[in-house]
Amino acid sequence: MVDSPQDPISQDSKASFFVDGITPTDNNVTQRNYANLPTTQSLVEPLLVRNPFDRPIKTRLRVTAPDHWKVSIEPHHLGKPFEMKPLQEIRAALTVDNAVASGIVTLTQEELAGEKATLIGGLSLRFQPKK
Repeated sequence: MVDSPQDPISQDSKASFFVDGITPTDNNVTQRNYANLPTTQSLVEPLLVRNPFDRPIKTRLRVTAPDHWKVSIEPHHLGKPFEMKPLQEIRAALTVDNAVASGIVTLTQEELAGEKATLIGGLSLRFQPKK
């Protein structure tokens, strides 16, 4: 959380610990998760995909990774929109194959409203060879 007299954090944000609910609505609050992992031929990372809102949303998952790495997520397909019910949580598995060198895989979740896409969550996995 970053607070300043010129751009303060809202009182609602200060009173909440529900980060998934704060980050889409307060530009002073963000989160970034890193996991430092050894390089590997294959990794499966379990996670939850969430709708933090009390309304249905259309959402999409995107990934960035080094070119030669294969990344997928089940039960959804990366880049394809899908619907979520209010406050719904979906168990998912992010699979990373061929992570044999240093690199970062970043998964982001966007809320879609017409042509507009708003970032609402994500994670980063950093792979490094063991020292």
